[in-house]
Amino acid sequence: MGFIFNTSFVFLDILLYLILISKLCYIFLVIFQNFLISKDILTSETVTKLMEFFHNTFFLLMPILLVVLFNPITEKYMIIDNHIKLFLFAFGLLQLIDIIKVPHYLGSLHK
Repeated sequence: MGFIFNTSFVFLDILLYLILISKLCYIFLVIFQNFLISKDILTSETVTKLMEFFHNTFFLLMPILLVVLFNPITEKYMIIDNHIKLFLFAFGLLQLIDIIKVPHYLGSLHK
């Protein structure tokens, strides 16, 4: 994984991937929840629980990432290079998309 982001820290790479996957899964569920429920792929309760899980996972992991990156005690992970900037930018965009309810609007188009 380190070769993609050039962080040279496996822990940081895993954390970045977990954050990205959790947010993308959440947005996928929001957009396709009506389809998943109508085709009996998942129940409404399961979709709700999964959405809550991925939402909470994102909000748990993002502060951990910020604490790791901006830890004043050690400079070990202070590697805000272009890869990390790109990831933080993408996380910010995904969060703004979620806040302004774009996935909810896209999900309502499937009705």
